[in-house]
Amino acid sequence: MFDINKKSKEFIFLFIPGLVIVIFSSISFLVTGFFDREIDAVISKTIDYFPVKIWASFMEEFGIYNMMCFVFILLGVIWETIFFYQKKFGKKQFIKNNQWMVYIYYALGFIIWVASMAIAVKAGFSRDFGYGPGNDPYTFISQKYRTYSTIFIKILELGVMIVGFVVLRFKFAKREDILLNEYWTDALKGCVWIVFMYIVVVLGKMSFGRPYPYTVDFENSLRRAHESGWTYTPETGYFGTGPDGTSNVDYLPWWIPNDFFKNFKNWFVFNAFEKDNNGWWNRDFPSGHTAATSSMVSIMFLFINPNKKRKLTWYKLAYIYFVFLIILPSMKFGLMAQRTHWASDLEFTTIFAIGFIPLANYFVNRHVRCWKNKFNAKHHNKTKGYIIEQKIGFVLYVQTPNYDNRVCLFYNGKNKAKKIEKIIKKYNIDLVRKEIINSI
Repeated sequence: MFDINKKSKEFIFLFIPGLVIVIFSSISFLVTGFFDREIDAVISKTIDYFPVKIWASFMEEFGIYNMMCFVFILLGVIWETIFFYQKKFGKKQFIKNNQWMVYIYYALGFIIWVASMAIAVKAGFSRDFGYGPGNDPYTFISQKYRTYSTIFIKILELGVMIVGFVVLRFKFAKREDILLNEYWTDALKGCVWIVFMYIVVVLGKMSFGRPYPYTVDFENSLRRAHESGWTYTPETGYFGTGPDGTSNVDYLPWWIPNDFFKNFKNWFVFNAFEKDNNGWWNRDFPSGHTAATSSMVSIMFLFINPNKKRKLTWYKLAYIYFVFLIILPSMKFGLMAQRTHWASDLEFTTIFAIGFIPLANYFVNRHVRCWKNKFNAKHHNKTKGYIIEQKIGFVLYVQTPNYDNRVCLFYNGKNKAKKIEKIIKKYNIDLVRKEIINSI
């Protein structure tokens, strides 16, 4: 993590806007928790318009597939770093003599893309989700529009992956500062951020099992399906409840779990949508689509760090703003329009998505740094560093030829001297100096 000067671009254009979004989403989350149904009643009417149907279909599919290409790039940075290290310091000649192996990762990535594309297209045109093959239960139009959206999105995804492959393999891999500038730790921060978000998403969805607005008002949804000439078969998609699966499921605010103990068995099955569980399988809270859309900025861990001379430029800032101020609100609107999310689901996810950015920074800096320093001390040289003492604790920095990297703040505890000694030993630091400042 880097130090943020209150006059810096990072503080003015990233920290403050991020804080504003978190505060706004926090207030919205508290308010919408009590008015979710009223908000749904207004926004759901927009699905009557054909352009909104198309947009809602597109954004839902976009939220499913938009993360893969960015994870591909982040893991690619780590993969290239491993090969770079082995070529430079590896004692065995196997990697040096078989450098073609670096392409295994990229080949695997493109194989996964082809497989996911084939599965998505095949299932998209023929999937029966309650109303017969090819009928979209959420927009009440043909599912072909959703499938066309998927194809377009997957092609965009492939384009990003190809660009990532070319840059990583033929430009990044030729850099001599790969280890020095620790790009792999920045890539790891992006991955950790995504993992943290999805731990909350998965546990939240499974624990609360909150029903969709669509299923809470299923009798109305069913009426519209009948008007389209569709026949509802709950065995292929149990949207309702009751003996024949046609009754509205119970509305549950986000803070009330959907019969947690009864539905715990559904955590471990893949066909919960074929059973009457009062809409538990909807698993509406929190929103995976919101987390996935937020993860589009994960690659910025690689490009923004003033300590490493990676300055915040206007185009980096434009990309971040575009994701959070254009794409994310569009995603939220589409999900609410097709009634697969309540407003409170989306706002809660926005809060922890942004809030986990510094947490991912902290986690990697504190824990991975410890492991890295031990590795360096064993195989190379001890890491040089210094301490800046403050009133409540001390900040540990490590030094490289190009920059000083802030690890984190450690509180003094009962005995500051012993605490400093313990941390220096734990992090295998070759201490070069101490400084004392009067600020908190």
